[in-house]
Amino acid sequence: MNPLSRNLALPLALPLLALLVFAYLLPGLVGHDPWKPQDAIGIGVVHQMLQHGQWIVPHLAGEPYLGDGPFHYWIAALTAKVTGLVLATHDGARLASGVFLALTLAFLHLTGRELYGKREGVSAGLVLLGCLGLLVHAHETLAELGMLAGQALAWYGVALFPRKPRRAGWLLGAGLIAAALSKGIPAVIAPISVALLAPFVSQAWRAREYSLTVLIAFLLFLATCGGWLVLLEYRSAGLAAAWWNVSATQFARPALYALGYWAETLAWATWPAWPLALWTLWERRRRQFEPGTRMLSAAFVVSLAVLLSLSNPREVHALPLLLPMSLLAGAGVSSVRRGAANALASFGVMTAGFLGALMWLGWFAMMTGVPAAAARSFTRLEPGFAPQFSWMPFIVALALTCAWLWLVLKSERSAHRGPTVWAAGMTLLWGLAMTLMLPWIDYGKSYRPVAESLKKHIPPGARCVESEGLGEPQRAVFDYHAGIVTQRLERNGGTRCSLLLVQFREGEQRFEPGWKLLWEGRRPRDRERYRLYQRSS
Repeated sequence: MNPLSRNLALPLALPLLALLVFAYLLPGLVGHDPWKPQDAIGIGVVHQMLQHGQWIVPHLAGEPYLGDGPFHYWIAALTAKVTGLVLATHDGARLASGVFLALTLAFLHLTGRELYGKREGVSAGLVLLGCLGLLVHAHETLAELGMLAGQALAWYGVALFPRKPRRAGWLLGAGLIAAALSKGIPAVIAPISVALLAPFVSQAWRAREYSLTVLIAFLLFLATCGGWLVLLEYRSAGLAAAWWNVSATQFARPALYALGYWAETLAWATWPAWPLALWTLWERRRRQFEPGTRMLSAAFVVSLAVLLSLSNPREVHALPLLLPMSLLAGAGVSSVRRGAANALASFGVMTAGFLGALMWLGWFAMMTGVPAAAARSFTRLEPGFAPQFSWMPFIVALALTCAWLWLVLKSERSAHRGPTVWAAGMTLLWGLAMTLMLPWIDYGKSYRPVAESLKKHIPPGARCVESEGLGEPQRAVFDYHAGIVTQRLERNGGTRCSLLLVQFREGEQRFEPGWKLLWEGRRPRDRERYRLYQRSS
């Protein structure tokens, strides 16, 4: 029989899985300017490390940025430095995000294999790739990705204990370090809690060596993170306490609006992990849960409690929930009934196929002007954009589409088809967006033209620039693209700078007495406006 005529066995073999992960990760990491909010902030921090030597504590546009730890940005600065001859700094820095997500998937696979088996480990990775809430964040310069890799390593350490307790201690400690030095205290609460509660959750962790395992992990964690805090304090008195305070004050009592926000957000951000995870728990309800299922259930509950207690609910905070949910989902894939499995797979095929066809139609309309209504819509959304055909993005987009069609048509009908189709569908949609639509998207989201225009209007010899209302992403991109570091009135009060940069919203009336308007700018179709003033006396 011709091998090409055979159905594709599921779950995917390791080479095909690696190819799928590569196709998911690479598009969007390179080829565009920093986008707000988080990608711009991350690139701004890396820029401060590389250009101004701010390695100990993250800095943003000349000021300490205490919302994150430095770990992710260290690796991003390293990848930017290594690839500096062939890639722009922002493209090189984003490669670290691909490295961290690849590590997250590897640790997730190992955890699933340790707790359940090889097939379940592969399924867990596919479920994670298919999650809607991961797609965009996986391609940003985002400290949460370093945290996610650290947490995945920590979960693997806990899962490995019954078989290799000493190695488990070192892995758990390393995971806690990576998570804490990426996102601070909230990032380690769930792994630490589950590590301490594991002996009460299952008999598998009630061994004499477990106390030694946890002790090794905590000593490694405390020594490393404590050493970094000492360096902070040595760098500037009170800086360690300030970082600790910012990290610890992220918690607040859950508010009703936050509960509603999370109910809506988690419903889509964790799809398709949550229905499969619920199936796993339902299918096992009449028999004793495996140790792994108990551990993962505890991990989910504690992670959810941390999520609900955060004072500033943001969708990116849901990323830690994806790890235990994907592992639980992967454990139940094999037992999903045929009708439900076919429905999930069909929904994934129809969703990716419909949206992918729309992207191809939109690209064709931009290139040819046909259909005219679609072409006018793109012009209206980003006025001034002039599309240009490029062979490389076209070939990559065509290859992704053909590969997706081959996988959909040739994959065998099995319970594993649903997660595979969803992972492939997300890969297709993101790949099309980052090839066919990338110039159009970048035209509207890039701050480079605004920053370069602003720089041209800075008078020669200007000593400093004050700013009012300037957001963190804007401060980052003006520093990165134009080398303009402002002194914020909100932080420093009035100074004697001769220039004032103001950010305001469309429709707001801005008049600065005693200042002369030098420049006004904005991005296309953007409600944000920027004005540069000079003292008139």
